[in-house]
Amino acid sequence: MELVSTVEVGDRWVIQCAWASWKASNAQTSRSDLALRMRSHIQSSAVSTLACGLSNGDVVLVDVAETLLLAPPGSFSVKVETVIRNEKAAIPDKRIITTMKWISRQDGVVSDNVLRA
Repeated sequence: MELVSTVEVGDRWVIQCAWASWKASNAQTSRSDLALRMRSHIQSSAVSTLACGLSNGDVVLVDVAETLLLAPPGSFSVKVETVIRNEKAAIPDKRIITTMKWISRQDGVVSDNVLRA
């Protein structure tokens, strides 16, 4: 395990985090496809959003894209890109956030709504 990226989300402590479901940018369909990708130096990508609850009650959303580059024999590298969204996921009210969870619709689509308590 290694640190691949850091991002500053605010001037307060991050006290809660919640990940949205990851979505593959180019999904693999089989083991043989994965083996082909490894032999071919092909990359695989996934995207998600991280909700960071700060100690003042603010919730900051960070879009995260990870790219895995597979290179034989068994080596790889990880590239991480982050974008902090400008809009607020919740209006800070100076209350401490005790829990956060992403709200998913029944059809499996993840909305940009974060439930906090």
